[in-house]
Amino acid sequence: MVEADEEGTITMEMSAKDLIGPSRREIIMYFIIAVLFIAATIVVILIMRGYHPTGIPASCDINGTCLEDNSSTFVQNETYESVGYYSSYAYPNPNYTTGDIMEGNATRVCVSGYTSTVRNVPNSLRNQIYAEYNYDRASNISIELDHFIPLCLGGSNDAKNLWVQYENPKPGFKEKDRVEDYLCHQVCNGNMTLSEAQMEIWSDWVAVYLRITERYEEEITWSNLTNGTE
Repeated sequence: MVEADEEGTITMEMSAKDLIGPSRREIIMYFIIAVLFIAATIVVILIMRGYHPTGIPASCDINGTCLEDNSSTFVQNETYESVGYYSSYAYPNPNYTTGDIMEGNATRVCVSGYTSTVRNVPNSLRNQIYAEYNYDRASNISIELDHFIPLCLGGSNDAKNLWVQYENPKPGFKEKDRVEDYLCHQVCNGNMTLSEAQMEIWSDWVAVYLRITERYEEEITWSNLTNGTE
């Protein structure tokens, strides 16, 4: 401790704390801060390398084939609401398929026949997507070349909006088609904006599937109960 008297004479006193150094509580606090910093750094590194919360790298396909370079700047679907129910096979590889929109006007996408007028995926592009997802067209595995953001919700035909989606295991392309039909009807019936529907299917389409399936089952159960009592 440094003090100066009225005449400007400076005296210095060292307290016991100054001699001993930081207390035990301060050491523990510094240790906790260091651990939190290291943990946060590790999480950031894992996300940047394509870590998927299900434990399956986002850069691996359904066959277990992984890219040598797992780096990706795309951070989509890192926290699926439906994680714990389904693995990453239900979602596209973010290194290839990030989703892409070519139409943001609900009035246009809701015109009857809209999707047939804009659908355009040449064979060369199909082959590119099959190769990226390591799909053998000679196999008997049931797949669909899917528009991640569907055309009826303004999705594009660009490669970054296309992926190979399998029928099995469930939920597969048939279940996603159901989600697409539901969201498209919601938009065109005025129950949801186009941008909201695009975000719903882009962020976690399986969560939407679980939600509408549960609602459907509840409606069927209630219908059966009322029919049985009347």
